Amino acid sequence: MNRLSRQHNCRLFLMGDSLLNPIVTELARECLNENCSIYWDGYLRADRHACDPGNAALWRQGGFYRARLGVESGSPRVLKTMGKKITVEQIRSAVSNLAAAGIKATTYWVVGYPEETEADFQHTLDLIEQLKDDIYEADCNPFTYFPIGQVNSNRWAEQYTDSLLYPEEAAEMLWVQTWIINCQPHREEMYKRLNRFVRHCARLGIPNPYSLRDIYQADERWKKLHPNSVPPLLEFLRCRESGDTEIIDEVRNGTPIVKAQNIFQNEEEWGF
Repeated sequence: MNRLSRQHNCRLFLMGDSLLNPIVTELARECLNENCSIYWDGYLRADRHACDPGNAALWRQGGFYRARLGVESGSPRVLKTMGKKITVEQIRSAVSNLAAAGIKATTYWVVGYPEETEADFQHTLDLIEQLKDDIYEADCNPFTYFPIGQVNSNRWAEQYTDSLLYPEEAAEMLWVQTWIINCQPHREEMYKRLNRFVRHCARLGIPNPYSLRDIYQADERWKKLHPNSVPPLLEFLRCRESGDTEIIDEVRNGTPIVKAQNIFQNEEEWGF
């Protein structure tokens, strides 16, 4: 990474292969030992290590820039059906610890998982609202069914009727076919929930940025919410053009981590 950084004048790397969990702590420590001025962005599982605020602080100081978390749902029942092997409390703890350390917490969600009820979906909306200030980005996708390869593909194929969304005669015009299963929530309801998800996040001020303007606004929001926030993405672009690296050299110069203060307020201050 150091060699690539020098060769291509880049400071930010996206780890696009797989989950960082097996190497994240070792990589952060090695970057600290090497006094690197590089940052890295990748996919992370909300496991027990991510629930440790000390780990999150270490990762931030080692250059961890953005954690992409496939949390999928706020419903314990749906998480269990998916085989995620994580709890809602782990999701809550991991997202909050990462955010407190300043690491951008990008969350990915799935709406319309087979047998997802209205109550399950409401659990997702409630969790997002609880974490609204700790979520950097909320990206949501409708559930996509595949006849093979998913945790419950065999069960769904046996229990429900599966069929093609588009007729056979349209096959020659399509790169891929879309399969659907005859269970709740139906496709129409799934997309209604998807729209509700988007409106919910917009109301809470949680972005899903794609354009540079959107990213700039998302980074400004993140800086206001979290004093330990990583440098804005536009600073990396500005650095490449101007050569001024002061802001993005913070990891090399020793990233200051501001610890949250627990301030006790008595009942009179709350107006009871």
